[in-house]
Amino acid sequence: MGAAVPGGRTRAALIAALAVGLAAGSAAGALVDALVGRVDGYAVTWSEVRREAAIRRLEGRPQGERVPRVVRDALVRRRLFVAEARRLRLEASDEEIEAELRALSARCGRPNPELCRVLGLDPEHLRLRERQEVLARKYLAFRRELTFVPLTDVMRFIRENGERLSGSSPLDLRGEVREYLLERKFRKELEEWIREQVKAGRVELLPLPEEKGG
Repeated sequence: MGAAVPGGRTRAALIAALAVGLAAGSAAGALVDALVGRVDGYAVTWSEVRREAAIRRLEGRPQGERVPRVVRDALVRRRLFVAEARRLRLEASDEEIEAELRALSARCGRPNPELCRVLGLDPEHLRLRERQEVLARKYLAFRRELTFVPLTDVMRFIRENGERLSGSSPLDLRGEVREYLLERKFRKELEEWIREQVKAGRVELLPLPEEKGG
């Protein structure tokens, strides 16, 4: 999300059941591009998935058979988070976008002009991608700020798991335990929210071209 999107595998499982068809092919039957998903009616295409997968390879991320599906799901989530960021009128400044572009260049080991050539993107499209990365991350940060864990839950966790925790006193453990419970609750609430977006029809996942007839 790349954007750091928490709980990606779990959320992918929540929305992976929406396999409803494949839009692809020219009049002659040759694959031109394929619609692999929609968010609020806006298309996510196979060419986008391939570009994102190429970026992940350049970044040195692990590869495997599931990469195309993981990338598709990540693209869908990013689109969803960006839509919510815009609804909240969150902004991505030029400075934030430039910083994101520099970070991407460093991760990929290529200056941005060369990266654009490798990916087949013009600079404005690459800049748009990094803008979406910034907005998605800001939306996730906004949601996490709304997550609340009462002190009673923190102390109950310490009491029930004291033997597995370090020898520190409960007072010393409160901050660490609160952060752990906040992250766990945040992920759970985010998963539930994404499930609701799927049920509401905002999100569709379509089969990848390589899955056709599988």
